Amino acid sequence: MKQRSTLRFFVVSGIVFALSACSASRDGIRLGLGPSAPGQSQYDQARTQLEQNAQSTVAKKAIASALGTDAKPGILVVGTLGPLRKSSAEELKKAYPAYAKNAEKWHPGHASYLSEEDFDEFGGWTTIETFAIPGVMNIRQPALVRQSDMKTMSFPSTLGSAFFGTTGDLVGARSNGDGYTVLDRVLCRDADPGYWQCASAYERGHYDANTGQALTHELKPKEGGVQIDPATFKVIHSAS
Repeated sequence: MKQRSTLRFFVVSGIVFALSACSASRDGIRLGLGPSAPGQSQYDQARTQLEQNAQSTVAKKAIASALGTDAKPGILVVGTLGPLRKSSAEELKKAYPAYAKNAEKWHPGHASYLSEEDFDEFGGWTTIETFAIPGVMNIRQPALVRQSDMKTMSFPSTLGSAFFGTTGDLVGARSNGDGYTVLDRVLCRDADPGYWQCASAYERGHYDANTGQALTHELKPKEGGVQIDPATFKVIHSAS
């Protein structure tokens, strides 16, 4: 059962979770799983919207100030860690074809940017909680975890997460070229005494990778929403 859960979670692109159906699970409301997993039209819809965001005046100004790098469609995620689901080398090997297949849905006509050898850098997956009403519901975005981060980040136990809504470190994640969300860094450590002071500089949610603008469920810039620094994940402008 553990293997099926791990492999199934690898096959869906992280970005299109924002456009997919929700289902309840022990990790909260999980997006884009099961029979309602996104099809090509949802990949196209998500990519088109993010490409429009990347071509906006705000994006061009942001990129110009970042040494003129070309804008590329993508998202940033800020939230707290869910349980870690480790994957064996054998599970990763079996998961890669599904990863590559979905990557091609994200960029039709182009093979996966991540090779099978590079895919070995991952050691499993987790979820990032971006919204919660204690005791009622939460929304968690799945993300791949590099092996190098597994021992340096604090993840809650599965039981604590399932029954008490426990989460771990506050983290920042970003989508890669294949449309998958990958943990990027720890922003505030859950065990640190100064956690809440540290966390006040961030706001959980989904953001455009180029502008740092908060995104709606449809990946459109949220009117009057928060804006973060794409490099540090810190809030630049609070919601009006």
